[in-house]
Amino acid sequence: MSWETISVNKNNIEHETCKSMLIKMPNKSAYAGFKFWHPKKLVRDKGYFCTISFTEEFVFKLFKNGQGKYNFKDIVASKEIDACEMKEAFGGGVFVEKKEKNPFETRTPESLEPEESKELEELLDE
Repeated sequence: MSWETISVNKNNIEHETCKSMLIKMPNKSAYAGFKFWHPKKLVRDKGYFCTISFTEEFVFKLFKNGQGKYNFKDIVASKEIDACEMKEAFGGGVFVEKKEKNPFETRTPESLEPEESKELEELLDE
């Protein structure tokens, strides 16, 4: 049993309780509009994103709420997906941290060669 990790943008976290988090699926995935609850113990805060951990055998229970005034709390659709489909929906799952550039790093610009310039005859002093 191996653990998998995917990164989730904090904008996708819809609600947080003391034990779990409600996470929306990405809009560019096949499961747009669906959301799922995930245990808070398996969520790590990394700044502007979070990582969620799960095993290969984990089954995610996705659901979609109604969009109307009176059925916004009703579940209108539900699906179950496995860990592989979840990683695919969030873009592969492997997150590689980018190295931050040092703001104090100095660099030398390329040297430029002077170009020939032509003077306008009207502007020349006699």
